[in-house]
Amino acid sequence: MERINIFRPAIIATLIGATFSANLHADVQFRGAVNSSLINQSFDTDSEDSRYQDRNVIQISPTLTGVYASKKANATASATQRYQRFDVDEGSRSSNFTEFNYAGNLNIIDNVFQIFGQGAQRYQSYRPETYVSSDYLLNSDDLSKITSHSAGARLNIPRGDVWGLSLTGLYFESESDDSLEEAEDNTNTFNRFIDSTGVSVNADLTNGDWFRNIYWNVTGSYRRTDRQDRGLFESVLVNGVIGFRVYGDLGLITTATHEENDIEGELANFSARFGAQFSKFDTYGIGFNYRPAAERFFRLTLNKVSTDGEDDGKTFVGVATSWQFSPRTNLQAQYSRRYYGEAGQFSLSHGTRRLRTTISYQERTTTFSNMIFDTVDAGTFVCPAGSVDIIDCFQPDTLDYELQPGEQVVQFSQVIPELTDQVILRRQLGGSIGYQQRRLKLVFDTRYVDSDYSVDNRQQIQRIVGLNASLQVGARSSVYSRIQFAKMDFTVNGESRDNNSRIYSIGLRSNLSRNLSVNADVRYLDGGGNQVLRRDAVDLNETRISLGLTYNFQSNRQ
Repeated sequence: MERINIFRPAIIATLIGATFSANLHADVQFRGAVNSSLINQSFDTDSEDSRYQDRNVIQISPTLTGVYASKKANATASATQRYQRFDVDEGSRSSNFTEFNYAGNLNIIDNVFQIFGQGAQRYQSYRPETYVSSDYLLNSDDLSKITSHSAGARLNIPRGDVWGLSLTGLYFESESDDSLEEAEDNTNTFNRFIDSTGVSVNADLTNGDWFRNIYWNVTGSYRRTDRQDRGLFESVLVNGVIGFRVYGDLGLITTATHEENDIEGELANFSARFGAQFSKFDTYGIGFNYRPAAERFFRLTLNKVSTDGEDDGKTFVGVATSWQFSPRTNLQAQYSRRYYGEAGQFSLSHGTRRLRTTISYQERTTTFSNMIFDTVDAGTFVCPAGSVDIIDCFQPDTLDYELQPGEQVVQFSQVIPELTDQVILRRQLGGSIGYQQRRLKLVFDTRYVDSDYSVDNRQQIQRIVGLNASLQVGARSSVYSRIQFAKMDFTVNGESRDNNSRIYSIGLRSNLSRNLSVNADVRYLDGGGNQVLRRDAVDLNETRISLGLTYNFQSNRQ
């Protein structure tokens, strides 16, 4: 298959042009920052690799962000150019990295039909065992540039007398360059040259108000991903329920699910484990439903499996609930079966004036390209676009907070997906507890991800626990800190290995004026005994001392 060309910026420019031309009365804002830092890196390791020599670094990072907001449309774009020069015993060397992200939304018909688009360019390590320890200053040779673009449309027909419909379609493209390091072997070919395009459609059809004693709902999703080196991957998942009120809020309910997956010539591992069930898996059930309101129900069903695999004819008990206890507390949970066996989903959100909690668990069959555009679980803090420092962030006082142009929800301890074009069976559990009062901001994050791969007989488990905090200690000064523990377990052909790493950091930021601030921080990385690097295993410890100066500017035009 010919190499797929990346999504052309001209299409995005056309959408943005239409947005601006359709909205003459809008608020346009430009803001930026220039950060310059002097950094000292010292290493404690038995490795003789030249990349682990003590050094001083000068880093300059200008960032420009534009925000457009009107009654009909909004758009945000941000770009950062990062220049850094390393001074070591042998001399000096320099490197440059360019990052950008953009997102826009245009309301063609208010609350009914919208078009949207987004894109980004970022870097991550192609070596899964160095995700935590690799950044622009450490192991930067392992970084691979990843570019992604998407455009879509959303149709929402409000619930009327007969039915209500929500329909979303998306086209997406993603591409990664080879690693910045020219590998001497072929051991990482699965983690290089990601190049794919895809489409996805999600639909939700529900009954209208005319149905008094009968209620029904059908949800479906379709996803197709064309991968340059691994061919086509298609998946279909449909769920349907029909309920009948018998007495008060109690009723009978019937359920059905249909799931199909297709991978072109790439079932070495999944075929051996799941057989024909991976290709087609259906269930049918009947049971009881307690439903005081559309957003509050609890159902219990007895289900039967229909498939060409070994689970054909088996029965199981299914449970599902959605319960909004109050405007600040919402619970959703489901237990069922899919082609890989027992399956479940869970989501809990709770918020008070100062404390907010989110917990979620999801299982899905996906690819790296799909995960770029999927939101598995959200954090509890909202930050300005391009910023991930908790000092600049705030915690909304409602669960239904709508992001404003130039804002994003941040997961401070996010688990990075592996850079691979294989199909992945991914189970992810995540939780965040955020607290904010006048001077103190605190967030505790934890993530657990269990991934199985379609080709390799390989399982990868990632565990991350993080604590981020900031405390305002004066009218213009704040102390901030970060602690993160990460563990990665690998099982390849029955052989298990693991890698642990810890990060501790503390810093101080002081505003010298409205636009000028200075910061100093110390970071310590305990890389642990890395057993899975293709290079020789090393014990890597790094101490990083930074002194920085940041100038911010902002302009507004109505």
